[in-house]
Amino acid sequence: MASPGRLAQPPADAFPSRAAARLNALLHHVHLRAGRPSSRQMAIMIKRQGVMSPPASHSTVYDAFATVRLPSQQLVVALLDVLTEVGLLRNSADRESLKQGAADSWLRAAAAETGADDGLDEALPELQTFLSPNSPLRELSLVTPEEAGQVLRLPPAEVQRLMDSHELEAVQVSPRRQRVLAEALQAYLDRIREGGIAS
Repeated sequence: MASPGRLAQPPADAFPSRAAARLNALLHHVHLRAGRPSSRQMAIMIKRQGVMSPPASHSTVYDAFATVRLPSQQLVVALLDVLTEVGLLRNSADRESLKQGAADSWLRAAAAETGADDGLDEALPELQTFLSPNSPLRELSLVTPEEAGQVLRLPPAEVQRLMDSHELEAVQVSPRRQRVLAEALQAYLDRIREGGIAS
């Protein structure tokens, strides 16, 4: 069993791609330079700083470091956001280069995982804007379908139908998860108030 704050690291040859191994090594490097907080401490930092919705559990954070599965893009961004704010990285000039390196590795690993890595080098600069700290996409407020259902007082199946029919704009955040744009939810509510949607 690892000592507190020291997270297990799979061997590089266990990963499905070199990019996935590079991403994991980078996460461990940033974790070390941040003072080796425990997975529970990192989950608390993510929750407190509000950099991921819903916040990651400590076991999800641990898995990002200790397993060969590719963590979600949202989790990688959240981890880098919180870890580069503490320890030796707090005032470091290489914070942005670490974030960019992680973005590049994540995109390459995801492409290799799906077999879509042909032509990635040409598309990479455009794709990296999704992880860029200055990207307007990072300012988007996203809510879960369950949260949207609570606001609309609709069951989850009905919210899913609205997303599938594009009546309620949503974005795909992982292969199995969608999030509703808060702005789209507000627009949908406005249309209901104006009588433009039949209940």
